[in-house]
Amino acid sequence: MKQEDLSVRHQRLWGQARIAVIGIAWSSVFPALAATPSRIADVTLYPDSATVVRVATVAPGARTVELSCLPATFDPQSLRVEPGSGIRVGDVRTETISREGAIGCAMNSLDTQIRALEDQRLTLDTQIRANELSVSYLKAVSERPGADGRTVAVDSTALAKSVDALTRTAQDIFSRQEQLKRRDAELKSRLDALQTNRNKAQFDTVRTLHIAVAAPQGGDIRVSYQTSAAGWRPVYQANLDPARSNVVIERQATVAQATGEDWRGVRLRLSTGQPRSGVRGPEPHTWHVNVVPLQPAGRAHEMAPAPAPAPAAAAAGRYGLSSGSNLFEVATVQTDFATEFELPGTVELPTDAQKVTFSLATQALPATLLARSTPRLDRSAYLIAMVDRPEGVWPAGNMQLRRDGATVGTSSWNPASGDQRIALSFGKDDLVSVSAESPRTFQRSVGLLDNRSERQYGSTYTVRSRHRNPIDIEILEAMPVSQAEDIKVTARFSPEPASRDWEHREGVIAWQQTLKPGESARFSADYLITFPKDARVSGLR
Repeated sequence: MKQEDLSVRHQRLWGQARIAVIGIAWSSVFPALAATPSRIADVTLYPDSATVVRVATVAPGARTVELSCLPATFDPQSLRVEPGSGIRVGDVRTETISREGAIGCAMNSLDTQIRALEDQRLTLDTQIRANELSVSYLKAVSERPGADGRTVAVDSTALAKSVDALTRTAQDIFSRQEQLKRRDAELKSRLDALQTNRNKAQFDTVRTLHIAVAAPQGGDIRVSYQTSAAGWRPVYQANLDPARSNVVIERQATVAQATGEDWRGVRLRLSTGQPRSGVRGPEPHTWHVNVVPLQPAGRAHEMAPAPAPAPAAAAAGRYGLSSGSNLFEVATVQTDFATEFELPGTVELPTDAQKVTFSLATQALPATLLARSTPRLDRSAYLIAMVDRPEGVWPAGNMQLRRDGATVGTSSWNPASGDQRIALSFGKDDLVSVSAESPRTFQRSVGLLDNRSERQYGSTYTVRSRHRNPIDIEILEAMPVSQAEDIKVTARFSPEPASRDWEHREGVIAWQQTLKPGESARFSADYLITFPKDARVSGLR
């Protein structure tokens, strides 16, 4: 029985060996399908997303194309495959695997930085342990007793030399130890930050695309997909040129990406479009008006269910202002619905979320300069440049304001809102002085039976120009506006304001006048407010 079992075992082992040999021979004839090399050809960046186009070359007679080591940060539903001439595409399958199990995937720049920091920490750890060994040896030498357990008697001169040498050595060792620990703490802080960014970006997985093709002659296929791990933000610079009465606006773009793959040698296009925003606006619902029935006792507190919340708006950009430069001319393409900028040549953008700024275009806009002041709130005058809204799509962004070659401040700029004329403020105009007399205010009772009260306000402003050329000035004032029939407001102005509802703001008046060099102007406003004597009136100053 045992002899038969041994024979059966030998036959089973021999069969397994034959299968292994046949498998090796079969694999030598039909090797395993290798990944198809591909490269990123161009990228279109939007304010909150990007479209990546990857090109792969298909060998003649190929039946399958496999693109491996793709980042897992792109949206599979946005995947699009465009075959070249003579190539037909069948089914497309997406497979997600862990990066550790993906053989042959090169490390991106973030992984390279993490690996370099880990190696530096290993080197430091070796130096720290070696230094600790020196500390232990030094301690043992300083506390070593004699052979009989008692301290060995030494000459005082030799003892002094030994103590000095021991002190210097200890200082060097302990100083070195603190430096090593401080350096290790710095490396650990940087390493933790990079690892946090990698974990947030989901770099621990990669995707593989399996594309069935029929390519008798071979050729290229283009695979495009969208990702929200990249984007750009507009940044503007407004340079005021008073001599030419214009404002030169420079358009800049702050770009960053954390897709999980480095963009090396790619063509970059920036677009003001919003492919990830809603494609359909809200529609009205039927407006029902009805009598609310009486609620049974104990249920009066119940309310109708709240309406469903509106879809969340697109996420705000996480990219801030950075510095950078571009020495080449950028091509601007104005479509019917967006403005696009094609950067010349190719760019290098590692996947480390670091921000890079490109200069896109400059545009000179004719400007009308004026000094504006609101003396009741601030007696300073501010230089304002009025320009026409530029053509094209200008997304809202931060603007740096410069005058006479110096930066005067920053502000947010949204050309899409407001009127056709846009006001850009360039800081205080110290050549225009504004003074205000103390406002005159008094209150008294009026009427036959003294059943009403009245309060009077008076303000006078004087504006003087020290400019060498004529300049327009604009003085703003908010007059009282009655919100009740029993409150009456009478206003008198000298001179008559140019606008009663300045920029569609109720009750805001604006005086406008051109001052010659050294000339001054005087503006006054008187308000009389009457109201019931026993009424509590808000807004009285």
